[in-house]
Amino acid sequence: MKKFAFLALLLLLYYIAGMYDSPALMMLFLTQLLLMAVMFCLRSYLKKNLTVSFAEHILWAEKNRPVYWRLRIENRGRLPVSKFVVSVKTERRGAKKILKRKTGGSGDTGIHSLAVEDTVITGTCGIYTFRINSLKVFDYLSLFSGKKKIKDEMTVIVFPRKYEMNIDPGIFSQDGDDEDRRSLSLQGNNYGEIRQIREYRPGDPVRNIHWNQTARTGQLWVKEYEEESSGRVRLLLDLSGAGEEFCFEEDCFFTLVYSLLFTLIRNNFQVFVSWRIPGETELPETEAGDELRCREILVWLYQIMESWPKKKQTVCEKPDQNDFLRTEGGRAEETMRITADLSWFSGDRLIYRFSGDKLEAELTEKYFTGDSI
Repeated sequence: MKKFAFLALLLLLYYIAGMYDSPALMMLFLTQLLLMAVMFCLRSYLKKNLTVSFAEHILWAEKNRPVYWRLRIENRGRLPVSKFVVSVKTERRGAKKILKRKTGGSGDTGIHSLAVEDTVITGTCGIYTFRINSLKVFDYLSLFSGKKKIKDEMTVIVFPRKYEMNIDPGIFSQDGDDEDRRSLSLQGNNYGEIRQIREYRPGDPVRNIHWNQTARTGQLWVKEYEEESSGRVRLLLDLSGAGEEFCFEEDCFFTLVYSLLFTLIRNNFQVFVSWRIPGETELPETEAGDELRCREILVWLYQIMESWPKKKQTVCEKPDQNDFLRTEGGRAEETMRITADLSWFSGDRLIYRFSGDKLEAELTEKYFTGDSI
């Protein structure tokens, strides 16, 4: 639009200069015409030397919180770029909807970055793919633009928010024996096993100072102890019933799984996660040793959901509890199960059935016992 307005102004200037036979106006017309030609050539030069790509290719984000991603701007020319526009397509894997957006800025010579705030994609958990499709570069007057194709991708993984749950000490006990009960509120260290000796950091307990090493070296050293395990828990993610009977709420399921794993690991439990999905009979198992491993498990679940519509109508026989109750040393281990309808079991006992619309309040405010239901 600006280009046509500028051209109309030139024609008007040429008409007035000819009608009044004014050399000054004619010179002004020729100058403006030359400027227009220079801007046309300049946009090709700026386009040739400007490259835009994603600064990171994998990002983690949290649901309902803004994610900040950066564009890497490289201008190899000697002239700065006053304006450019990047076309970006965003799609959630497994979904058909594609979101198109445009973002832009200016680019000085050299390499720098442009931060972009995104609040749209974080409303739903999952794996998102960002693709740069094209770059449009403008001249200094924004009369002309040069466009070129750019292929670059970035993956953004949106995780649910995690909540620390309040769990009764005897929730794992199958028979009510106090000897089997463990408290989820007690954390401790095994002070008989030293894992390593390291330099003192502000906030380290004074009782952990290694006085002999400190005296020899003249600087403070502390002892790190092996954390005492509170026990072993096996968690089955049972998706075999998802399908025709109810609407499977993926985000609620992810939030429940993430919060339970976070609570158990935070309280020094060894957690072994297995899963059962429609169309597959195997129960693969992996240890969720830390929060990073928990996120890897969620990513695996996201990848399953990408092809979920194809498997949704598949009927899969419900697993027997004996299929996943394991024993070690002749003693049954604590086993939990989370089903697709947000039911939480300990062994064959229902602990609680969550509701999707009140999940956050239930996770943070409720005290879970073996008799919760």
